[in-house]
Amino acid sequence: MATPTETVPSRKHSHAHQDANPLIPATRRSHASRRRAERLEADLAKARKVIEVQGKLSARLEHLATDSAPATHGETT
Repeated sequence: MATPTETVPSRKHSHAHQDANPLIPATRRSHASRRRAERLEADLAKARKVIEVQGKLSARLEHLATDSAPATHGETT
């Protein structure tokens, strides 16, 4: 058993030592920012692919619509 003159390190004390290091919160923020950026880049890549596919689909539908449109007398399309 510890005498009154002895100090017993507590978990709170050792944890406080980590928080006293200013690099730890900055590192956490940096890692969180990096993860967020990676997630947003993936979302952007998906959105670009959707836009590309929609553009191709629109062009094909337009092509089908003009090819299957009934010919009118004397008018050109």
